[in-house]
Amino acid sequence: MGRVGAPFERYWNAVGGRRYNASGILLMDLSGMRESKPNFKVLKDLVRKKENVWLDIGMRSVQDLFDSFAMEVSKAIASTLTATGIGMFRDVFELSDQCIPCVYVDDEVKWARPNGNPLSLKETVRAMNDIGYREVAIIDLRRLGSRQGVSRDFASEALGFDMDVFVGGGVMETDIEFLRQAGAAGALLDPHTPVIRDLLGSEERPLPTEDIRSEPVRTTRPRELPCD
Repeated sequence: MGRVGAPFERYWNAVGGRRYNASGILLMDLSGMRESKPNFKVLKDLVRKKENVWLDIGMRSVQDLFDSFAMEVSKAIASTLTATGIGMFRDVFELSDQCIPCVYVDDEVKWARPNGNPLSLKETVRAMNDIGYREVAIIDLRRLGSRQGVSRDFASEALGFDMDVFVGGGVMETDIEFLRQAGAAGALLDPHTPVIRDLLGSEERPLPTEDIRSEPVRTTRPRELPCD
């Protein structure tokens, strides 16, 4: 099956409506993440449509932090996939408490440049905690987009830290109660679960070249995501 997508407004209406009620959207600019070329024109138009948007433009320096908040997003995402090292997370934290580190895990933590950076999930999250972060997103690349649901073992490991943890990677609506009971701060659902596809309807089209991926952010505690 090829990649499918939907216009952002239609997608947001589906996941933000009463039937689904996602608390926010995580936008991942794949052009920025892969090539360090964020599509600011498209992003500005999308972000203006909704208030509660988390944005990952592929942060590689503090300049990317400034660029993210110039678009008035709720949270900026700093990812291990694009960060050259743990030092970037220190620099970002000194400038803003509205940035969330996102740790991507395969068999080990995935960094843009692995040399000299912690490779185990435990060491990486501990380093984030030591810097001062109190929230972290942890995404299982092995399950991302698989429609297999969250790995219970992975979730248990990810939620074993003294931080507010948002869990992603294969997360489906049927995983929400498990994650709530396990103590997750929230869940990053895969963007096209069967439930979301049903809400969108049968009409789908190939993703455009200007590839922007959106994921609904579902909180598992009875509170809204902060929106400053």
